[in-house]
Amino acid sequence: MDKLELKHLTPYLPYGLKVQYKGIINGKERKEYEDKWRKENPYPKMGDLAKYRPIEEKIGLKIGKIKKVECWDNHTTLKVGIKSQGLKSLSPNQIKPILRPLSDYCKKGTTIKNVMDSLDCSRLVVCQLWDLYDRRLDLKAVKLETYEIMCKNHIDFNRLIEKGLAIDINTLNQTKE
Repeated sequence: MDKLELKHLTPYLPYGLKVQYKGIINGKERKEYEDKWRKENPYPKMGDLAKYRPIEEKIGLKIGKIKKVECWDNHTTLKVGIKSQGLKSLSPNQIKPILRPLSDYCKKGTTIKNVMDSLDCSRLVVCQLWDLYDRRLDLKAVKLETYEIMCKNHIDFNRLIEKGLAIDINTLNQTKE
């Protein structure tokens, strides 16, 4: 099986790529409890600390945007989160990008007009998407306009979903814990 690398993520980065990763899913509740306890106990004594019962961490799947990429030597670190503060540092193998399968635009009964309206693109782009999906066209042969449309709309043109390296955006509600 292939592994996810920075080269798979790079085309989507300017367009706010969201990823799924494991993290603390009850961090907000834990912070609220801690803030409340500190407010009620501004100068805790040794006996007070025994009463402090933090909420247990719950680990689960989270979704956030890649905010920053750091590369050094052969190591890549992705800073992922919702806000600019408290970003989680992850390696590419700890995340799965959330992408839209190419098949969403190539299903039987889908018209060129529907896809053109959905992606705000030309007829040529739609034809290239269909040819790419049917493997009649290699990715290296697509026009720049088609490539940019796929990146902007987070369309999985490297078939990462098929390889288990990305999450199909259509299945998010089914896999969310």
